[in-house]
Amino acid sequence: MNRTIPESIGKLTMLFSLDLDWNSWEGVLTEAHFQNLTQLKSLWLSTEVSANSTLVLKVKQDWVPPFKMIDLQLTNVRIGPTFPTWLKTQNELNVLVLENAGISDSIPHGLWKSYPNVTDWNLSHNKLRGQVPYFKFQPLVARVDLRSNKLEDLSSNNLSGEIPDNITGITELVIMNLSMNHLTGRIPKKIGNLHKLQSLDLSMNELYGPIPESLSNLTFLSYLNLLFNNLSGKIPTGNQLQTLDDSSIYGGNSLLCGPPLSSKCSKDETNSKVTPNGGNQKGTGVESFSF
Repeated sequence: MNRTIPESIGKLTMLFSLDLDWNSWEGVLTEAHFQNLTQLKSLWLSTEVSANSTLVLKVKQDWVPPFKMIDLQLTNVRIGPTFPTWLKTQNELNVLVLENAGISDSIPHGLWKSYPNVTDWNLSHNKLRGQVPYFKFQPLVARVDLRSNKLEDLSSNNLSGEIPDNITGITELVIMNLSMNHLTGRIPKKIGNLHKLQSLDLSMNELYGPIPESLSNLTFLSYLNLLFNNLSGKIPTGNQLQTLDDSSIYGGNSLLCGPPLSSKCSKDETNSKVTPNGGNQKGTGVESFSF
């Protein structure tokens, strides 16, 4: 049964943590639902995706929340289409999840630097446009999930559409998912510095060049997806890569060779080169994102 969240919840002045995850919520949340929640530190709110009902967070553009949260997780809650300005006040966050939030907007300038304490980013399944995050200032980030957005580099940020090399300095990173974007360039050579990485998904981008040998240094890696890029050369071997023997994780990269693929490398083939516009094309049915 679908349910609405009563405004009276805003009268719980001593409420510290609110867990409303995974119910069939519907209706509209306004400032009244939060007006007296001055002690609120954690909000977990999600609803099942339904064609017949939606849950919308609708507040005034100049709304200033009465709380300072450290953990905000919203899934399938419509807060878009613009990026919510009230989030600027939540600079004490450690976790920020805005998954499938109906945001179709440019990432605000300086967003990534505005939340120096966030170690868990999930902005997936929106239509965000803007800069690839520059994480040099956030070495303790554990998860970055930006799936299914329109992310690419802005020319004024000197990233040239590539995955920034400094992302390899996030030594606590466990999950990195940058799939289904328009990222270009090469996989950072020092990707193997992410020693705690367990899951890496760079599929359905426009990355080219060889897979770095340092990838074999990721001894905790249990999930890898490099599908549909323009990668080339010999697939690295050794350590944990020996257990990732499903050839499909390298599919859609016609110039890759060596195990677990059936195509053999030539005698001197190690790092064949491909231009950004060269190589294979993505499979059909994949959304094309651009500015």
